[in-house]
Amino acid sequence: MMEDTLEMMDDPEELEEDVQKEVDKILSELTADTSGKLAKAPMAPEASIDIPEPAQDEVEPEEEEVEQDLEEMQSRLQALRS
Repeated sequence: MMEDTLEMMDDPEELEEDVQKEVDKILSELTADTSGKLAKAPMAPEASIDIPEPAQDEVEPEEEEVEQDLEEMQSRLQALRS
């Protein structure tokens, strides 16, 4: 019995496959009763509001921050090299 356990630990891929099979089995058991109920469930309505896209002005400051950070990092790197 102990050897079987140790042999299983030697092959992690096989162990992972066995674990995945057990997980799938349990999930199918849990969802077997609900599959019929899900088919009868009403569909969610589409969103009644529109989510606005961020304005171009809102995006640019973030890009400027990235550029400033990049310049700062490049100057630090240059200082380290010299």
